[in-house]
Amino acid sequence: MRSQLYPDTKNINDILQRVQANTEVKVFNENGNMFMIFFSRREQIAVYHAFPEVICIDSTYQTNKVGFPLFQLVVADSFGQGHTVMYALCSQERREDVEKLLECFKEIMCGTYATRTFIMDSAATEISAVQSTHSHSNIILCSFHVLIAFFRKFQNPDVRKCLEHLVKTRRSDIYTRKYEHLRTHFSRAYDYIKDYWIARKSMWARCYRRHVLSLGNHTNNNVESAHKHLKECLRRGDSLLLTFWEIRVKQTLTYVCVLMTL
Repeated sequence: MRSQLYPDTKNINDILQRVQANTEVKVFNENGNMFMIFFSRREQIAVYHAFPEVICIDSTYQTNKVGFPLFQLVVADSFGQGHTVMYALCSQERREDVEKLLECFKEIMCGTYATRTFIMDSAATEISAVQSTHSHSNIILCSFHVLIAFFRKFQNPDVRKCLEHLVKTRRSDIYTRKYEHLRTHFSRAYDYIKDYWIARKSMWARCYRRHVLSLGNHTNNNVESAHKHLKECLRRGDSLLLTFWEIRVKQTLTYVCVLMTL
């Protein structure tokens, strides 16, 4: 159901006055046009500080009429349930855009040093941005997205099975054996892994990130689920301000209920 409480105004300052009592918002303008807006409700900030260790980050599309990607940063509670702690609408997804997003995440949360791990797909811009802004944190690449990238390159079922072992095995000896099997029998797949993936194997090969705190998360399922539920109340024809308002309203009761369980 569409919110009936949307203010009868197109002025961003009027909107911000309505929400500033319980929402942290950062807006960036260029030539008089808004090109970034980051926001988090007070309840979401409290949830972040209750479960700050592992953050899933991802973007989704078709949520507004100007085509801005929508980012969500999601934590998992002690039951593994995902909760969004910050949203961002950005005109682009360049490295500098994601860096600004993460710097604002730090500011809104009054520090994010307690975040030990970021989980994401294999987008180079997000990897670089996290490494730049959160050098103390580890990165886990979503196993599902890594395998999609591998399987897109190779259709041979034997190669795919071997690649799946590289991603999922917890034993380094099995990893080594499968990697050597690729070198001996499937040189094209071996060269692909060696040239494009082996340098960052600690991000995607489970046996090489046993020291990395994951809280049992190996995929971006929590944030993908958050995208699905949020888009139920959004329309691709909405203005940025209406998108912002609808997201904020949808989360009101959700986070009141979450805080009652903390």
